[in-house]
Amino acid sequence: MAFKPNYLTKIALTNWIHLLGFYLWLEISAIAHLFVNYDSSDNWQSILFGLLLGVPFLMFSYGLLIIVGFLLVIVLLDLILFSIIKNNILLIMVIEWILIIPIFIYWAFKYEYWLWLGLSFTLLITQYIRSKKIGKILFGI
Repeated sequence: MAFKPNYLTKIALTNWIHLLGFYLWLEISAIAHLFVNYDSSDNWQSILFGLLLGVPFLMFSYGLLIIVGFLLVIVLLDLILFSIIKNNILLIMVIEWILIIPIFIYWAFKYEYWLWLGLSFTLLITQYIRSKKIGKILFGI
């Protein structure tokens, strides 16, 4: 008999959406940074190719500790909140967002690294996307 994960495991596995959202935000930010700091002597092909390789490398090397910590916290929040409030998915997503973004905002101002503000907004979007997927898991809708 094959292992059938319970709904909490399936919900926890939806967190891959955050990684995709963060990756896309980092790519968009890097491209925007290129346009702001454009130099006519730049070779666009090599720069764009470098971004496609550089962003994932930076995300999973420099940001690995942050990503692992973030995923641990959000999975723990999923397990706790969905055990308590199973019926109101959107409320759970907002609670998680409200608990996590103060850290991102604090880091943005402490380190003057404004990418964290964009990641806060990206988290809100990915939470909304997750809520749709979790609705299918819990209620089949």
